[in-house]
Amino acid sequence: LLGSFGLEAQEALAPRRRRDRRWAVPPRSGPSARPRAMFEADVIAKVRAPQQRPPRSAGLQHGPGGALLGLPFEDTSGQYDELADCFDYGNWAGGVFRLARFLATPVAARDGPVEWAQSMGKVVISYDLPDDCDIKDITVEMNRWQIKVSSPGPSGKREPWPDMTRDLRHTVRSLNSFWFVDETDDQRALSIILTKQDHTSWRELWKPTPAGTVVFRRSPFIHSSATYATSGDDRWTTLPRDAPKWGTTQAPNVEKPYTCFPAKLCIGAHDLELEGEFGAAIYVLFDRYHLQQLHGFMPLEEILMAEISERLVKVYLKFLLHSKEYVQIFEAALETDCIPEQSTWAMTWRRTQSPVGDFPALQLRLALRHAGGATLLRRVRHVADLGAPEQMIGTSTELAA
Repeated sequence: LLGSFGLEAQEALAPRRRRDRRWAVPPRSGPSARPRAMFEADVIAKVRAPQQRPPRSAGLQHGPGGALLGLPFEDTSGQYDELADCFDYGNWAGGVFRLARFLATPVAARDGPVEWAQSMGKVVISYDLPDDCDIKDITVEMNRWQIKVSSPGPSGKREPWPDMTRDLRHTVRSLNSFWFVDETDDQRALSIILTKQDHTSWRELWKPTPAGTVVFRRSPFIHSSATYATSGDDRWTTLPRDAPKWGTTQAPNVEKPYTCFPAKLCIGAHDLELEGEFGAAIYVLFDRYHLQQLHGFMPLEEILMAEISERLVKVYLKFLLHSKEYVQIFEAALETDCIPEQSTWAMTWRRTQSPVGDFPALQLRLALRHAGGATLLRRVRHVADLGAPEQMIGTSTELAA
């Protein structure tokens, strides 16, 4: 499962193998060394300070950067405006705040003429088109580790674009990947939406390859979960233009149906961690094997959804139930009000005493309006209490709408 969560999970788990205690911020030396409590207090203060937080809108919601994800605080608020057309990290819907995307760092970056942005499940690549480029001539292809953009050259043969035909730093999936042309005023940009294979942050877009070397690649082991939705991705695939109507018979967004058992996926346990006077983190624990299988079916941010209101937290699997609603797997009623739009979430690991062990967990971090305590959770309900079906067969997610 560590492979599914990427390098961040492996690096985070390393200190726990060396010493039997709670995860800690990596030790620092010199004048910058500070206790964890001071570090967390500074992070929470920066996130909550009104003068440091950008205004929020009903569409794209500005997050607190990587602060509440266990990463050093950085002000990425300016970059969120640039990503409004690419990602919807959270939005208001019917009086509740819905968390939609897992934040990744860096949020956005540039590599020469190519701009790119990411969440933990998606990568958006943007490239300015020349004035004489005919959109109808563009072809975008991909396999598990490469993309190739081409158009007819002077000789009439298709020629790849050097800036957009390269090896990717990590692997991707063809399902739910597509491209479109963004036209604003007199500018045009080619935008490619790629679905990540692993739940991880990309530190760079392209894989550095020394000149004159030969790169050998290994196909995924036939029985690993990585082959579930990518068995054909080693071959070149032509990506569709514009967002297809995923989930239809003409464009299904899964390679084959997946049978999910909610009661096996969610082990019916949670944990609570108070973070200072006005912060709290709720951990919803999962079974690692079934979570790995679910991630092999579809990226976690395409499957999981959280709804936050002032006094209620809900978590869903985005499998359609009765064609109208999603399957609810967790619910927590709060004793005090929280600030829904300042909520963040992340996939992490959690060590608990009951049940005993290390479990993959969905971490929901809340900003409280009033001081909370050990009795913050007034009522908690899990899968067995919420009437979820024993098993479901998934064929599409919310992208079919």
